[in-house]
Amino acid sequence: MKSLFESVPSVTLAVVAALLASFVFSSCATTPPPTRPEVDIEPQKKTYEKGSLWPGAGKNNLLFSDNKASEVGDIVTVHIIEKTTAVNKANTSDEHNTGVAMKIDTAASDPASSPTNMELGGGIKFRGQGVTGRSDQFSATVSCIVTEVQANGN
Repeated sequence: MKSLFESVPSVTLAVVAALLASFVFSSCATTPPPTRPEVDIEPQKKTYEKGSLWPGAGKNNLLFSDNKASEVGDIVTVHIIEKTTAVNKANTSDEHNTGVAMKIDTAASDPASSPTNMELGGGIKFRGQGVTGRSDQFSATVSCIVTEVQANGN
């Protein structure tokens, strides 16, 4: 009785061994996680003015400003929505008329009959209209981190 390895050709064993080795050695490989760029965020010092009900023209003046996303490290989310519409109209009109008139004198061949008048005419009329309309909508959301606040609050 032959063993299992004696009945299988050596080429097949080599292919199976190569596949097994590639599976064993590739299972340990991992891709490194994506890195995010470092952002230096240092909180700004808060200054308070004494002796007034309203803190002045600073960012805490809630009558005239919104204090959302006004500190370093705050996240600002911007929603962009664009809607476009276009309409194109076209009208076409064309008219052709043709006519032929003739008079045949039949007196020479038949004196009892009078001259015969014949008219032949034709015409072509074409009218066409076309309307093309298109509307699109684009929307996007962008998020940003506040990295610097200027002296005027921007």
